[in-house]
Amino acid sequence: MGIRGNKIGGNDELDAAKIIIKLANKIGSELENPDSLVDENTLSKFSIMTNIVQTLNRAAIDEVARVLKVSVPKNPSRNDNIKLHAW
Repeated sequence: MGIRGNKIGGNDELDAAKIIIKLANKIGSELENPDSLVDENTLSKFSIMTNIVQTLNRAAIDEVARVLKVSVPKNPSRNDNIKLHAW
């Protein structure tokens, strides 16, 4: 799988784990405003993210899970909600 003609994982700039983390956080942020999901192309971002996940090895999946993992606070802030939605 590639982006802009470059193979993901074969280029430091296109590190698949970092792309997934960025997309997950963006999607989590967009879920805070459900009325804009269509305008923000959230479903397309999710589809791209799932396609990239398929290219990851176990170490990369572990890295993504470690970065995105959050504990559920009693009174979550907006930032906590974005992280929860991303997870």
